Amino acid sequence: MSHIEGHMTEVIREAIDLEINGKRFYERAAEVTENELGKHMFERLAKAEDGHMEEVGEIFTQMTGSEEWREIVEQEMRSAKIGKTVKV
Repeated sequence: MSHIEGHMTEVIREAIDLEINGKRFYERAAEVTENELGKHMFERLAKAEDGHMEEVGEIFTQMTGSEEWREIVEQEMRSAKIGKTVKV
């Protein structure tokens, strides 16, 4: 792996981490929110994070010609211990 590819992988990992942490936040907010409208809003925001991860992955694939991002998502989801809802 070249220096640029290694750097790109780290940038993608950081972007995925941000999306996973956002998803975790919104899922937790949905759990503790008593207002049904608020609960629904947070659930939709959590689901939107999955789409963001897909977009980050597509950009990574276009730039590198690799779908290594899918493995990164799997690793990060396992370490974050949240449900796998992203299509990898």
